Amino acid sequence: MLLLNMEKEKFNKRKILSPKQFLDQLKKKFVKIKLKWGMEYKGLLVAFDSYMNLRLKETEEWIRGKKIGFLGEIFIRCNNICLISDFD
Repeated sequence: MLLLNMEKEKFNKRKILSPKQFLDQLKKKFVKIKLKWGMEYKGLLVAFDSYMNLRLKETEEWIRGKKIGFLGEIFIRCNNICLISDFD
């Protein structure tokens, strides 16, 4: 029972962010974007808009864990995005 209460406390201490706040924190950082079809793009988040369209630079394309190539600056339309995370 004590362990369950400790887990609840950890969850309650987490800060809930809106999508805009989340992306603001990631701006000018390297991110990993996974698309609906499984492709991943790793690059520097330069900008985003209110629809969550993303602009990345220094971008690499990855498919099934294998680097396919370097794309440079790209634009990803919001409806194709499945997951956004920071990347170190």
